[in-house]
Amino acid sequence: MNKYLVQTVFYCTLLISCTNKSNENINQPNFVKENNDVEEVQRLESNLKDLISQIKMSEKNYTSNLKGSDFKNLLKPLRIKNDVQHIESNRILFKVDSLLENQKSKTKEISTKIFVTLDSIKEYEIVSDLQINSIKSEIENFIVVSSKNRELDSLILNSNKAMIMFLNGECDYKIENNQFIFANEACLRQFNLKNMSINFAELKTKSEINSQKTNDLQLQIKEFQQRNSNILDKS
Repeated sequence: MNKYLVQTVFYCTLLISCTNKSNENINQPNFVKENNDVEEVQRLESNLKDLISQIKMSEKNYTSNLKGSDFKNLLKPLRIKNDVQHIESNRILFKVDSLLENQKSKTKEISTKIFVTLDSIKEYEIVSDLQINSIKSEIENFIVVSSKNRELDSLILNSNKAMIMFLNGECDYKIENNQFIFANEACLRQFNLKNMSINFAELKTKSEINSQKTNDLQLQIKEFQQRNSNILDKS
């Protein structure tokens, strides 16, 4: 039942607290300007750098705020024993729910502005399509990873919500020796089912994160091979 945090992985979720590696991979642009539209492109480039910094910072703030939400302690028996009416439980759930929805909205808002800015820069034909598409690709990759992680967050959050609703329902129970003791078998079965849902959400999250890490490693190997191939071609 006890929630826990694992610190040594690449991607951020409710279950696993860390720095999002796709976030770190978003490079700041450095365009070359060669004509009379330099000032406008410089202004757009400055806006673009600011937006990329914003999207990085929003992910860091989201992770930091999750740590401060006390979600990892939500289902600990001792905490629940001292929160009979589940007032604190509902406060924690509401806070995490708000953080999750706000982060999804913020990511969508900032990424949209980034794409608009890139399209504006592209109109001046100063910056190569290769540079523009490279940044777009990085942002798109970030959005995919971030969206998947927010889905995992929702899965974990909803399974924990269901458990709190059950504990706040009609089944009588007591907590002894850090364990939940139920008055009848029917309630115990319901409790076990809710606990299985939580375990499933956690296992799915870990599996998805491991898959993301594997894909990221394969991409790094591919990029390394391409760089070496280019070096050999030039020699």
